[in-house]
Amino acid sequence: MQGMFFGAGMLIHAVADHILSKRKPAGFPILRPLALEKLVYYAQGWHLALRDEPLFDEDIQAWRHGPVAPTLYRRFRFLGGNPIKADRLITNPKSLLSPSSLEVIDQVWGWYGKFTGPELIDMTHEERPWKETWGTRPRDGEGQDVIDPRIIREFFKEKHSEALENSFCGAPSKKSLKLLGEIVRV
Repeated sequence: MQGMFFGAGMLIHAVADHILSKRKPAGFPILRPLALEKLVYYAQGWHLALRDEPLFDEDIQAWRHGPVAPTLYRRFRFLGGNPIKADRLITNPKSLLSPSSLEVIDQVWGWYGKFTGPELIDMTHEERPWKETWGTRPRDGEGQDVIDPRIIREFFKEKHSEALENSFCGAPSKKSLKLLGEIVRV
């Protein structure tokens, strides 16, 4: 199974595996594919905003349940809604991702890792990248349009600027964002 995911698309799997490795040894919090897909999307968004470059090259699409990277979806679809077990790691993220990228992912985990899949869906459904791409379709409609990475970058840059100017509920703290800004400048 490991070999089938290696190649050009390996970085997205390293991002997912790093997030999965953040769980405590007992596997808590439980992560299901739906939540992991959203956490990888948030990692990509914050990395685009703070580093001005993507973590991975795969497209993120607007699906009914929020942003999804099809490559990652295919990796875990056999699980359905079941939790992802620790033995599902296929990469060594620390050998594939820069220390700065790992720190961004760690911050994203700290901010968003406490939310369930349904909570993350609701959050992404209220955010401009998914809403603009999804358009006027009903929420239970069908779609797999690519979310433009420029829209993702712009949205998270705005969120970063807003958080630096005003501390507001649901956003990373000013201190965390300043730390991320310092990490990025290194």
